[in-house]
Amino acid sequence: MKGKPNRKSVEDNIDAIITAWRNHTPQRKLAEQYQCAPNTLRNIIKQKIGPRPYNRIRLANHHAAHKGNITPAMIPGIVTAFRGGTPLTALCRQYHCNNTTMRKAIVPYIDDAEYQQLRRRFLTRGGKKTRFQKGFEPWNKNVKGIHLSPQSEFKKGSLPANHKEVGQISIRKHRGISRRMIKVSGIKHGAHKWIPYTTWLWQQTYGPVPEGFFVIHKDGKTLHDAIDNYRLVTHAEHLRLNTARDPEATRKRKSKSMKKAWAKRKRDAAAIEAARVRRQKREAAELRRAAMLEHRNRQQQAAQLRTGRSQVKQAILLRTAAGSCFLDVLRLRDDLRRRGPAGGLPEMRHRCLRKMPHPPKTGNLM
Repeated sequence: MKGKPNRKSVEDNIDAIITAWRNHTPQRKLAEQYQCAPNTLRNIIKQKIGPRPYNRIRLANHHAAHKGNITPAMIPGIVTAFRGGTPLTALCRQYHCNNTTMRKAIVPYIDDAEYQQLRRRFLTRGGKKTRFQKGFEPWNKNVKGIHLSPQSEFKKGSLPANHKEVGQISIRKHRGISRRMIKVSGIKHGAHKWIPYTTWLWQQTYGPVPEGFFVIHKDGKTLHDAIDNYRLVTHAEHLRLNTARDPEATRKRKSKSMKKAWAKRKRDAAAIEAARVRRQKREAAELRRAAMLEHRNRQQQAAQLRTGRSQVKQAILLRTAAGSCFLDVLRLRDDLRRRGPAGGLPEMRHRCLRKMPHPPKTGNLM
């Protein structure tokens, strides 16, 4: 609402406004009813009930508005409108609900075949007829080199407005220094190629520039292009000349290049250190894995050794018991023979043999 906000009407009826807002009445309608700006109404309500209760009621109203409150009395009208061609999105906007709620309200009153037919009709109306169908052939198929607007097309061999012919000179600025450049080849001779005018003039006068040298101006004025002002120098000599001519600029340029070099060196060192840490971690993990395997193998070998020792001990004990019983039998037999024939021999033999776990092997008693 334009104009001065009517705060007095809102403050006088704030309790009624809050009650109506709690009952899901939109703030926009309340602002229109009390002739107040929506922002003013929102600020007064928030000041009255506090920020937390305000946000809680606002979220509850938002969920209630989007959840929808479709009563059974509304469903016949909704179904009629849907069959008449009203899309689900329009019905959702009209009844303030989401698509799922509206579909659940409509589906029990329409069978599945009719619902799918209506959906296909909506899809067709929404643009299915204008889509490219399978097997569709475009109008320009097998029409190569067609000219629809020959008047405005680029002609073969056409050149742009800023085209420069071979031999033309252009002044270009690089790092704040202006220099003359000359075009030595163009579109008719291959790729466009520009070289410094000093190099071209030296080549025209004295021949090719030797490898490792380049042409500079003696007086340092880059636009004073005269053959007697040229001089061949190496990169090291050129660096010394520039340093003597402008030490401050050279220092700044050198410090900038040194900063870049140190930054690159730090990045390389960090990458090398990270690779070394990863390699150490990998080697430590391999050593731990090998130690665990070795410890497990030792435990298995110790368990097997203990099992073998126990079996050997049991065999020794059994054979020792068997040998002692057999010796007892022999001793009793000799004793009975000395005493003469008696009726107690079978019983005594049976009593001694009951102590033997198995018959002993002769010649292998321990």
